[in-house]
Amino acid sequence: MRQAETKSPGLPRRMLILIGAFVASFQVVALAPASLLPLFGDFKNAGVRYEAAEGRLWGGTLRGVAIKGVSLGDIAFELAPLSLLTGAPSFTYRVTDGALSGGGRARLSFFGETKLTDTRLIFNLGAATQFAFMDAPLEGSLRLETARLVINKEGCAEGEVRMITDVLQAPARQLGAAGFDLAGAGRCIANDFVAELAGEGAEGSATMVVRITPGLDYAFSATAAPTRKEVAAALEAFGFQRQADGLTTAARGVIKAIGS
Repeated sequence: MRQAETKSPGLPRRMLILIGAFVASFQVVALAPASLLPLFGDFKNAGVRYEAAEGRLWGGTLRGVAIKGVSLGDIAFELAPLSLLTGAPSFTYRVTDGALSGGGRARLSFFGETKLTDTRLIFNLGAATQFAFMDAPLEGSLRLETARLVINKEGCAEGEVRMITDVLQAPARQLGAAGFDLAGAGRCIANDFVAELAGEGAEGSATMVVRITPGLDYAFSATAAPTRKEVAAALEAFGFQRQADGLTTAARGVIKAIGS
């Protein structure tokens, strides 16, 4: 007796077609020029600009990157391939040849959100030529480290950045004193980034608070408690005012074109 023939199911063939189409699409996207990367992060509305894009979306370099006029340098990146499926590409990055150096991981989204993780950066304070402290250009570095920082269209959304700087070394030398490092953390407060740093040494102690808005307006305040009267007198000569908790100074302004 002849057995009835059974038809092979069509699902496997359709699946093969879908897989083939996915692989082809994935290759097209991965081999797309690096200049398409800003489309994922809404660079235009975030105020991000760059001079040139080299390589592919899979891996390349953005040259001359700046955020709202603040020059950062060149950013080399390498995409995590499967992250393209989510519409929010994730990649490792490294910054060189500018005010920043270092790297970490970042994730962009079409909704204008940027998430930084496992990030370690060093900012060259000497690149901030528009700023001075006690009539002298800034010197030294600002080290930044964060496990997670989220920035969206409204500003600083969530996260914490550990910070340490030797910014006091140069002005301390100017006063004939020994400087010391300031350390602390920056956090997101009402969409602003607020950093609070403190330190102490043989010459006394100091605290510093900096608040930066999404529009890059800043408010700065510092309090010093020197141990030597001559250092206190020198600080007063530079505009510090005597208060109950020490000698204080404050300033406000707009961050413009650092490192350009």
